[in-house]
Amino acid sequence: MTAQVLPNAPQVHRKSTAEFQQELEDRYSWHKEKAELHSKIFKPLGFSFGLAIPLLSALITYAVAGESGIPKSVAAIMGLFLTLLTIMHSVLKPEERFAKAVQHCISLHDWKREFDIQMTEADPQDEAAFHTLIRDLDNKLSNIGKEMAESWVPKPPA
Repeated sequence: MTAQVLPNAPQVHRKSTAEFQQELEDRYSWHKEKAELHSKIFKPLGFSFGLAIPLLSALITYAVAGESGIPKSVAAIMGLFLTLLTIMHSVLKPEERFAKAVQHCISLHDWKREFDIQMTEADPQDEAAFHTLIRDLDNKLSNIGKEMAESWVPKPPA
């Protein structure tokens, strides 16, 4: 028996080794961009919260103590603002997120170095070995991506 080809059946495109390689490089670039963005956002945010919360606490203490001359309504607004800052800091945890973003950048750098070395040493003519290599590298990159996805979502306090 011979296989029949249906006239409207979609043609299956067999990817080349270069296409597989490019897909992995594109995914790496996307993950790297996200990790660097989180690093750039959470470093100054952590510093800002770390500076603003104690300073605002000191100002409120000064405002409510003795004869500061600051109206109680201003002190109440500062207290509300302090509460909001503290809540945002405890939910966002920018210091932890910055540290995780840096770790992800390091993991991605290590993955890229391994990728470059293995691509240089790989024999693209040996398709079976090349596809196994691509699958392994893809799994490692996926694991880094999973770790990144889990660390970006704020976790409720236990």
